[in-house]
Amino acid sequence: MEGDQKDFYEFGPFRLDTGKRLLLQGQSPVPIAPKVFDTLVVLVRNRERVVKKDELIRMVWADSFVEDASLTNSISALRKILAESPTDHRYIVTVPGQGYRFVAPVKGLGRADAWRLRWPFALAAGAVAAAALFGPSLQEARGRLLRTTAPGHIRSLVVLPLENLSGDKEQDYFADGMTDELITDLGKIGSLRVISRTSAMQYKGSKKLLPKIVRELNVDAVVEGTVLRSGEKVRITTQLIEASTDKHLWSEAYEPGGLPVGSLVAL
Repeated sequence: MEGDQKDFYEFGPFRLDTGKRLLLQGQSPVPIAPKVFDTLVVLVRNRERVVKKDELIRMVWADSFVEDASLTNSISALRKILAESPTDHRYIVTVPGQGYRFVAPVKGLGRADAWRLRWPFALAAGAVAAAALFGPSLQEARGRLLRTTAPGHIRSLVVLPLENLSGDKEQDYFADGMTDELITDLGKIGSLRVISRTSAMQYKGSKKLLPKIVRELNVDAVVEGTVLRSGEKVRITTQLIEASTDKHLWSEAYEPGGLPVGSLVAL
């Protein structure tokens, strides 16, 4: 595509991540059809000029033959997503006989600003992981942890950095965000000592065996797991390990948007 080729853009309450094909409004992802998304990207990247209709069609539907109606429908859908009124086009202006122009002020961002844009997704994913792992409430979490050993000996634990299995280093932010959220949520359980993020993150990518880690941190249990993200699909696996015996007390696999896909619980 021609024009400004940055990866991230901000306009109004919206944020556009072209690499991940995401549109956010505030911190919430906005459902958007692929061709409508592509139309938005072309308009935003070429916002300094009017993009002619035939040019838009060529850039969005490069390998297909489509009529003007397809473009008209995409523009109409895009205006609804951006909440434009019929008389107040704050984002897209139609230039009669020519094409369309994106007129809202846009801030283009480079990769250095990626974390600021992606962080809400990491936190949201972390909250999902916490819910999958420990149930709907901290009280239930505490009860489940204490029930895993008869005498209730789990009074301290460490959440090891969740391993990114995607093969894409840029997805590390996603796994780290979930790790942070788990540490934060578990830290709210008053009777449970949770090792700080700073101490836990030193074990990211570490080859140390669990017995050595638990001795160094002096904890009763370890939470470890993995995250695999492919496109819009995410699979989270987590397990709780008793430090003194290296025994897996329970493990769980979860896919956001559905119920746990597998669960092995030893109570």
